[in-house]
Amino acid sequence: CCSPDDDPNGAWCYVKDASCEDADWGYCRGGAPSDKPCVDSPPAWVDAEGDSCYKYSEQNLCTAWGAYGSGWKDDWGSFNDYWNDGHTAITACCACGGGGARNGLSDFHRDCRDKQGWSDKDGDTCGTYADDEWCTS
Repeated sequence: CCSPDDDPNGAWCYVKDASCEDADWGYCRGGAPSDKPCVDSPPAWVDAEGDSCYKYSEQNLCTAWGAYGSGWKDDWGSFNDYWNDGHTAITACCACGGGGARNGLSDFHRDCRDKQGWSDKDGDTCGTYADDEWCTS
């Protein structure tokens, strides 16, 4: 893997079989797959148009290996066009091959989702709470 163009999403490489991978390139993933449940990271990430990881998953906008899904329309451009808060869906969303492993909290329910658009009286969102580690679970 390499990053000859200093891609902000990270290093990338050409794939061996584009017909198998749905693309002729892909972003490199570090290490072996984890057996820990994946969580979207940052937890409440949304793209530049306000679409969440949940929407990417439900509407098949991406694949688990970071390619465009059957719901993605060519005239929408690329994932990079929807870059927000340092991420695209392929780096933030488990459904798109991104996200991170859940550490601890063995009773974590994988189907749990933040309520879209929620904020407290000060305007802090679920993402703020997670990023600033204000929650205990």
